[in-house]
Amino acid sequence: MNDLDVIIDRNGPLLEAKSVSVEVINSYRGKIPEMLLELWDTQGIGSWAKGARSPHLTVFLS
Repeated sequence: MNDLDVIIDRNGPLLEAKSVSVEVINSYRGKIPEMLLELWDTQGIGSWAKGARSPHLTVFLS
């Protein structure tokens, strides 16, 4: 089990997850941690905070 699996196991699935395109993921490669890119690729983007999604992270999904 890798670190991302542990995080998902502890927190459960993302709430209201939205998929992230390969183009968006690739545009962030080398700029943010690879683990976050893996999360976006495998789980999408969502929240573990009772459904409150950060407006900063949803801007690029529009």
